Amino acid sequence: MQTAGTFLSAAWDFVGESTNGGEDTWAICEGVDYPHLAWEFVIGDFDADANTDFVDFCIFGQRWLGTDSSFWCRGGGTDFTNDGLVDFVDLTVLAESWLTGMAP
Repeated sequence: MQTAGTFLSAAWDFVGESTNGGEDTWAICEGVDYPHLAWEFVIGDFDADANTDFVDFCIFGQRWLGTDSSFWCRGGGTDFTNDGLVDFVDLTVLAESWLTGMAP
């Protein structure tokens, strides 16, 4: 019950997989926790202060091209894609989230 594979065959749509759609409804910290709804996370809030700001961007920058833990484990990790590397794909996720809701 603490692995995405348990739920993928039932068509649960997890962050980082596209087999069951691209809505990214669910997130899981593999082997540690049960699935959570992705909207429960403030995308890019690496310092756990409930918002995404320049401090979070600095944390992301410090971990750039390094290996890091998953963001979905609620431990301050900056790897959104669960591939172990902080790279342009993760930056894309951060940028898309950061700009959501901003007025033109």
